[in-house]
Amino acid sequence: GLEQGALVAAGYSDGYVRLFRARKNRGLAASMLGHKGAVQCLASSRSGMALVSGGADTDLVIWDVVAERGVMRLRGHRD
Repeated sequence: GLEQGALVAAGYSDGYVRLFRARKNRGLAASMLGHKGAVQCLASSRSGMALVSGGADTDLVIWDVVAERGVMRLRGHRD
């Protein structure tokens, strides 16, 4: 099962990555804008401390989940 405090990430067409609490309260935990177009894919580190989002804008953003901010942007990714 999911650990207490676990988060679930979702990418949106407005360029936001939103983190939701998977257990207690089950509400929005964070909303982070990182893309100029739709978020098309997400990947999480094994520890859950980092997240990578890929967008229609061809950028990859590496997120610090604890700080709720992007720490690196890689431009021009391809399929």
